[in-house]
Amino acid sequence: DQKRPPDVPGNPSRDDQKQSPLSREMWFSSLGVAGPRFSRVYNGEFGPFRDFKHILSFQTTYSYAPAMDSRDRKLIIPIDSVDSFSDHNSVSYGIVNRVLTKLKTGEGFETRQLFTASLTQSADIAEARREQNLSANPRRPFGDVVLDIQSRPISLIRFTHEAFYDVYEHEIDRLSTGLLLEGGRNWYLGLDRTWSRQRSRGRDPQSGRSDLNFSAGYGLTRRWFLEYLTRINNVQNITLQQSVILRYDGCCWGFNLTFNDNKDISEVFFTFTMRGLLEGERAPTFKRRQKVYKYGRFFERGPLTPYQFTEPSPDK
Repeated sequence: DQKRPPDVPGNPSRDDQKQSPLSREMWFSSLGVAGPRFSRVYNGEFGPFRDFKHILSFQTTYSYAPAMDSRDRKLIIPIDSVDSFSDHNSVSYGIVNRVLTKLKTGEGFETRQLFTASLTQSADIAEARREQNLSANPRRPFGDVVLDIQSRPISLIRFTHEAFYDVYEHEIDRLSTGLLLEGGRNWYLGLDRTWSRQRSRGRDPQSGRSDLNFSAGYGLTRRWFLEYLTRINNVQNITLQQSVILRYDGCCWGFNLTFNDNKDISEVFFTFTMRGLLEGERAPTFKRRQKVYKYGRFFERGPLTPYQFTEPSPDK
């Protein structure tokens, strides 16, 4: 289905829709530049760590998609993010700090990245050139300044912190902090807190929404795994969602039994999987790799930053 005229709102009624084939054509391009890069080695030992290398690098990505086929794109009824693709002309840039070290092992030393800290921002070139409705809607081409800190000094511990600073309101709009203890294929334990400022009318702009997310998993046997996840609004002290997952991973088949419970509805899901048909054989383990998300683990499962810089491996 598609909209009848292009000026119909995003959620049209059945009378404003028609059944007709619709195509959309557009192309995307991007150019990434890494560098310059500076580094310095500090010799010394601290516990199991030996020698430290600090790397400072600058990275930039330019992205462009033209405003072509605009009429057909206005006829699309948006259902998911794929339907919402639009033209853009933007650049993102950032400074990345990395600290590497050598960790003692049984056979010598291995290179380990202690932590990485990046400061990034994006700028919308099309918004900077906009001439329409400037008196009521002034230009705001610059996005939030994003501070992203990730640390994994040992394989057991992973720490993540992200902060979003609004350069126009001069306030931090979102904060996310998480700690994950990961015991390989046998268990994991995660806790993170997310906070977002609320700017809707009638509310104190200093108030915000704060959620605590707890997750844990334990390997009962080599094939059986149990996981528990909960999300709590710690401002109102309300449990928003709980999930219990029982999973069996065999050599060629498996299943998941999931119980979800929130304020409005309780659900039970059963998933059956066949191994070897669409994926290669692998040792059963926890598939979840917890990350800190914008509004908590159960919602908004996309990355926080609009552009994710790919860090080179420590040996490069």
